[in-house]
Amino acid sequence: MPRAPTSQLARAAAASRLRRAQARAEYRLGALHDRNHREAEAIPRYRRALRLGLDQATAARARAWLASSLWKTGRTDAGRREVRTAMRLAKDPALRKFLRGLARRIEKSTGAKPLPRASAIHCAHPRLRYSPAALRRCLAVLEAQPGACPPAGELSLAFLSDEALARLHGQFLGDPTLTDVITFPGDADGVAGEICVSVDRATAVARARRQPFARELTLYVIHGWLHLAGLDDLTPAGRRAMRRAERRLLAALSREDALPDFRLAR
Repeated sequence: MPRAPTSQLARAAAASRLRRAQARAEYRLGALHDRNHREAEAIPRYRRALRLGLDQATAARARAWLASSLWKTGRTDAGRREVRTAMRLAKDPALRKFLRGLARRIEKSTGAKPLPRASAIHCAHPRLRYSPAALRRCLAVLEAQPGACPPAGELSLAFLSDEALARLHGQFLGDPTLTDVITFPGDADGVAGEICVSVDRATAVARARRQPFARELTLYVIHGWLHLAGLDDLTPAGRRAMRRAERRLLAALSREDALPDFRLAR
């Protein structure tokens, strides 16, 4: 009995399965070289695995180990870029912790200073007033804290109204409801990311909780900072970690007398 011809779709599916199998094999070979301290041999294996196509979780791990191997072989700039890319892909908290530690080791080993922070501070709220120097000091103190730093690069910070932030929320996240903070990750071209906060939300929440407006708005800046540093609050454990980190950074700003002087004009 003659065999039915294989459809084009079936051939494509078979080819895709073969590529994924080859990608996983290359990834395992790269990891084997890594474990045996042969980073120079691991690097092309990881790169070939990524070109062939890995699922997101495995791709994040491959880029993390690739970043480590690049750093260990002296290619620090390439290692930094891979750390940023891996951080955008990684969902596993343990892997994200590894990446944050790797980023710190790369910077420490090269003696490199982070690129300027808050190169663009945009105030689009008509009533918000603050000292730019005090805000930059706040960001410098945040930068100096261990374990909670966005990738190296320029940082943008925007202070918006409820309406303006809700438009961004709808345009980029498909949810036009009011929110307090939105962050946009950076890229491999020296941009750490952007933090957009609602001055109106901070005003309303501070009034409801009977606490200082400046503290509430600073908390929103910290929250965005931590998102860019890799923390999230999508799970109960993630929310607890975020709250702990927020409290720690607020305490550090208080100790250093570095809380910004946010205030509202009448």
